[in-house]
Amino acid sequence: MPNIKRYNKEIDLLDLLKPIWDGKLKIIVTTIITTLICTVYAYQLPNSYTSSTAIYRAENSEFIKYTILNDILSEKFETKKRNENINYLVNSTKVFNKLINEFRDYDEVVEILKNNPNIRKSLINISESDKRQELIGHAKSFVLSEKIFTGKSSDKPKSKDYILSYTWHNINEGREIFEKALNLSLINVRNKILKDLSQLADSIDKKNARKKNSLTIKLNLAEKNQRDRDLMRVRYLKEQSIIAKDLGIENNQFKKVSVSPDEDSIQLSVNSKIKTKSANVQGPLIEIPMEFPYFLVGHKAIDREIKSIEDRPDTDTLLTSYDYNITKQELIKIDSDLSSQELRDYIKILETDSINNWINYDFSLGMSKSLKNLKKYFMVGTFVGFLIGVIYVLISSVFNRNKKKA
Repeated sequence: MPNIKRYNKEIDLLDLLKPIWDGKLKIIVTTIITTLICTVYAYQLPNSYTSSTAIYRAENSEFIKYTILNDILSEKFETKKRNENINYLVNSTKVFNKLINEFRDYDEVVEILKNNPNIRKSLINISESDKRQELIGHAKSFVLSEKIFTGKSSDKPKSKDYILSYTWHNINEGREIFEKALNLSLINVRNKILKDLSQLADSIDKKNARKKNSLTIKLNLAEKNQRDRDLMRVRYLKEQSIIAKDLGIENNQFKKVSVSPDEDSIQLSVNSKIKTKSANVQGPLIEIPMEFPYFLVGHKAIDREIKSIEDRPDTDTLLTSYDYNITKQELIKIDSDLSSQELRDYIKILETDSINNWINYDFSLGMSKSLKNLKKYFMVGTFVGFLIGVIYVLISSVFNRNKKKA
């Protein structure tokens, strides 16, 4: 009984293969036709290419000309934390990071795509909001991505590489769009640097002007205080001169005057025929106290000192003021601050500097390939054609067999 069943199965398999063999020409023809149709269809599809290459920051030598500029920026805007970066510096790393941030908003790519003839045609009769979405959709075909590499050892820091990649129907046109977008991004980066430097120069000028106004007021007060001190001194000397004249003291009556320094004060000891006076004078300067019997110097010396003070020119009077001279030095320091003018000089240099060498990339050294896979369409067409041919032959065989039985 099992042998009979197996025999029947063999007969059924032969019955199945026989019509396929008999209709092999039909299967071959169907397969060829379907393969040709799929291949022609694949050729008619719009082609699309993808290309990628690495992008690197420029060599430090490209920014040597801005060394003094960076020194000025570091000096004027150094942060409290020494390790914290100053964003205004014009060097290879800062410019490259600014380019990355500038490109990733797609504004530059969108601006370039607006002038593309094919894109412009596709945007006809579309609302502004839809145009924006359509342009951003195309702009996303141009990507600046980062690839992070982790070292084998956990102690080694992670390193980053940046990759430019795009997918476009024309490989040369896509490359041109990318290059124009990068160039526009560099122009925008430079314009932002120029704007920052201009604002920094203005802020230095405003800061110096505010400080100069404050110091001018302080200088005027120091001048007034010195004149008041001179007036008080003259008045005191005149009083002492009158006392000396009343007492008939014409010349110096001091026998001994000794000055001995102490840790916190200066000991001034005076011995005279009339009276002995000792006083502690605080501070770095020796100033005779008001209660000191200065009339013992004699009215001749006192009158001479009065005349000397009254005849002293204003310039010499101010030279005796410590506060005035310190304030004057600070004002001279502000007037000699050329940093704002130097920043503006570097703005002129930046405006004419070539930005072509601020980054390094070369699409010709990268990888490019077509996304149109003709081999895939050929294989799919062959398989589908063969399947259709087999099904057609089997159906035709069954139909003919039933027709004969009828």
